[in-house]
Amino acid sequence: MNIAIGHHTLGCIEYGERNTIQANFDDVDIDLYISGHVHDPSHNITVNTSDNPFIELTSGAIFSDEYAVPGFVVVDINLDNGDATACYHIWNTSNDYWSVNNQVSRRTKHGKLEFKLERLSKEIDEDNLSIDSEEIDENEFKQFIIDFHEKLDFEGPTRSNLDNKVELDNKFYNMRCSATFQKRFDRFSRYFGTIYSIMESTAYVSSEKKDLIADIIIDKYLEYHNKYDNGDEIFSCIIDQIIQENENLFPYSKLVTKKYVKILTAWSIYECDIFNEDKRYVEQ
Repeated sequence: MNIAIGHHTLGCIEYGERNTIQANFDDVDIDLYISGHVHDPSHNITVNTSDNPFIELTSGAIFSDEYAVPGFVVVDINLDNGDATACYHIWNTSNDYWSVNNQVSRRTKHGKLEFKLERLSKEIDEDNLSIDSEEIDENEFKQFIIDFHEKLDFEGPTRSNLDNKVELDNKFYNMRCSATFQKRFDRFSRYFGTIYSIMESTAYVSSEKKDLIADIIIDKYLEYHNKYDNGDEIFSCIIDQIIQENENLFPYSKLVTKKYVKILTAWSIYECDIFNEDKRYVEQ
């Protein structure tokens, strides 16, 4: 969840500059804007430049006079689905206590504004994420590969053999990979060139760490390939284990990290001596 805090409400800002601010909010996926200045509680759902609405909340003032309405807002947000509630409070000047404010707007006649943070509410099935519908940032992907090499420990030479290429169709057939997996693999392969641009240059990663990523993926494959009878499940297990063990090392969201690790794992299947087992005759 991304929060922006500013003094002025967006309505107080000159129209052209307001559009610029909203474009900046869009660039960094702002979900909630908290503002002040007007000394009066309010709310506003704003559609930014890419039609992804964010919510603007104004709580009121910290004192009471003929102009200011003293108040604060308590916001509860479910980060799993984006459901949110803002409960407005106002100072009762006659009896000196805080009470729920049900006069902010018609939508808050019960003292609460219920809304949804659209970006968080979009259901994302990470295991079925379509790279076709979301192009990756290749510069960021390059940096991820560099980070992967630099932040993980190197414990010796890799057991991978990057010169031993086995025909992919035979791998997929013997590993009982689904047609869906193979189609997704084809989409992943569009980014193999980015990986090669890192691996084939000494400008990004030191030579002694060149095979670190492949070594990690091979280790996970050897650890788990006997526990499943098809390549789809083995692939998913490798991804989950790498993410689980390393998700705190990188300054990327879990979704982005998982997407990049999938591409790197697919590349390792193509380049390394794994996915060679024959699962066709495994007893069900």
